[in-house]
Amino acid sequence: MRAIKIYKLFRHYTIDSQTSLAGARKIASCLAGTEAVVVELGASNGNITHALLDRIGERGVIFAFEIDPIAVQVLTQMGDPRVVVIQENAIYFRSELLKRGVKHVDCVVSSLPVSWWGREAIINLHRDIAELIGHRGIFISVTHTALYLCHPLYRKFFELARQNYSFREPFLPLSITTFKRR
Repeated sequence: MRAIKIYKLFRHYTIDSQTSLAGARKIASCLAGTEAVVVELGASNGNITHALLDRIGERGVIFAFEIDPIAVQVLTQMGDPRVVVIQENAIYFRSELLKRGVKHVDCVVSSLPVSWWGREAIINLHRDIAELIGHRGIFISVTHTALYLCHPLYRKFFELARQNYSFREPFLPLSITTFKRR
């Protein structure tokens, strides 16, 4: 119930206040190589999705998870066959991918506001991401604060690979943190 209230409160914010194009490019630059399989949790209006498309090559694929129906419509209108839009709560991303036969990905990009989530939900999310990326993939966390990234819930599953920032955002700077699985 709390998540629904927060969703309604910030729905307008997430659709209208986009990650800048410079920020999206910086996020996508963390992804090495082409033909990548990427999961984007909280795809919103697709700015990060567009930047990722430039990096994944013609045979790459992005599974874009978004719960907001308006944002899903925007993502669907991209019309790129490399983007698979899934309208579902990101908590269920692993089971949704398994339904589609996806057991491993090269990268998970998340701009979800997990600092608002309960401890168990965060642990489950991180466990699922760690299992999905294996020991070769990466997890890119995009937030407006780097403070909670030092939290033990991250350290339980991941080790820090790289920390970067984008200061050209509409409101607050972005913290772009790349993790590898422990």
